[in-house]
Amino acid sequence: MPTRLPPLKSLEAFVAAGRHQSFKQAAAELNLTPSAISRRIKALEDHLGARLFRRLNRAVRLTEAGATYLGAVERAFDDIRRASSGLTAPGGRRTLKISLLQSFATNWLIPRLSDFHERHPEIELDLQTSTGFVDFDRGDVDLAIRFGDGGWPGLAADRLFELQSFPVCSRRMLAAPEPLEAPADLVRHTLLGVVQVADHWDMWLSAADVDPGLAVRRQNFDNAQMAYRSAENGLGVALGISILVEPYLLSGRLLAPFALRLPLAKSYYVALRREDAGEPAIAAFRAWLRRAAQTAKPLLR
Repeated sequence: MPTRLPPLKSLEAFVAAGRHQSFKQAAAELNLTPSAISRRIKALEDHLGARLFRRLNRAVRLTEAGATYLGAVERAFDDIRRASSGLTAPGGRRTLKISLLQSFATNWLIPRLSDFHERHPEIELDLQTSTGFVDFDRGDVDLAIRFGDGGWPGLAADRLFELQSFPVCSRRMLAAPEPLEAPADLVRHTLLGVVQVADHWDMWLSAADVDPGLAVRRQNFDNAQMAYRSAENGLGVALGISILVEPYLLSGRLLAPFALRLPLAKSYYVALRREDAGEPAIAAFRAWLRRAAQTAKPLLR
């Protein structure tokens, strides 16, 4: 049993390769070449005196010893990440890494962040936008703000809003050759949606007694911001989510032509590891976010 710790770079390469079961994907993740990954893992195997991977013709697979070792090393890396994130920087500042959707960041969170900074000048925020849900077991993110039902195993999740959906369009769309006078008129226009909630248009149309199958022109985007900008430019009618589309409605860039507001079962949640709930900076941002969400006044027609 070796008494010296294995090289950290070799351990990093091993974890990436073990997670992906691929030297090539590990190389892409760590910005290295596959041969560099192979050399680092070979150095680790020599250090341990154990074979961690079976090299196949076009693939690699963890050995039994490698799989056991991977679990132990990943747990150790997680402990290091959490211990590191709990430390404050010189001057008592703490940086929180927050994963969230770009549309939520732009349209709701950022306009309110000055209040958080005034209340908590000792906490810096590192906002990381993505469309995928962060893996808390392997990532170093402190909190995530995501859209869904809140049922994420092993995580604490606070529902932030009661949301509504409704069509929005540019002013000129109302005076188009095919105007929007009733919900049934929507089937003659391009419906702009978001891939993560592609079924919401059908839900709204059904609630308005319109057959969703009649709407044949549709275009989906990977975030709501793009859908709203497209609607603003007259490319179609977007389905607005109450808190996200409010800046467009308040500025007059978009209008809501119909009164029907459809309550949504899903919402935005702030999610975090249960064991991190007591960490002061995380608790402070979590409490501020819930308070900001509860006091936000929805824009009503």
